[in-house]
Amino acid sequence: MSESIRMLDREARVDGSGRNSVAGLILAVGMSVLLMGCTMPRRVNWDPAEHSVPRQEILLSPGDQVRIEFFGAPELNAEQVVRRDGMITLQLVGDVKVQGLTPEGAEAVLEERYEGELQVREISVVVTSLAPIYISGAVLNPGPIASARSLHALEAIMEAGGFSPMANVRRVVVIRYVDGVQHSFYLDFKGVLEGQTSTPFYLEPADIVHVPEVMF
Repeated sequence: MSESIRMLDREARVDGSGRNSVAGLILAVGMSVLLMGCTMPRRVNWDPAEHSVPRQEILLSPGDQVRIEFFGAPELNAEQVVRRDGMITLQLVGDVKVQGLTPEGAEAVLEERYEGELQVREISVVVTSLAPIYISGAVLNPGPIASARSLHALEAIMEAGGFSPMANVRRVVVIRYVDGVQHSFYLDFKGVLEGQTSTPFYLEPADIVHVPEVMF
């Protein structure tokens, strides 16, 4: 940006016009801001009303904790956390990809993988906790929140101890990454905390909920 300003300023001085110099500087600054904006990560304020539906079914994702039970071979029972690569590792069969599957779908995949290894191929996959949601800012106990069910934003904040006295309840932001792009949802809890009816905003695993402080 500074190089563009210097170059345009030199050209204006050759013409001998101070007014042209100022115009050149303004143009250079504007072009530089536009170029910088093109390289910044996208940050979109989505309408919360369009994204406030609870998950109807659980699709396994990295960070989810699951319990696998083998009814014919309890010695193979295991507690696993889905890794970042979407895999879990089990005795006899090694790595198995479960990311994107429902628990029932994972059961079917495991029963197929264990064909020839077990006499009784009846396997249960139970999600014991979803990938954590992260709560930060003006709450009493910030940090990760794990749950075996889908939480909405206010529930997650209450799990973190609730709002602190300095919380700005009208400007809570939920940050979500979708395909590597950051999206921001701004939530106003003033009405619901005063008893008004409101549609809950349901969270996805790995969402970040930030409660800012009131600015005086």
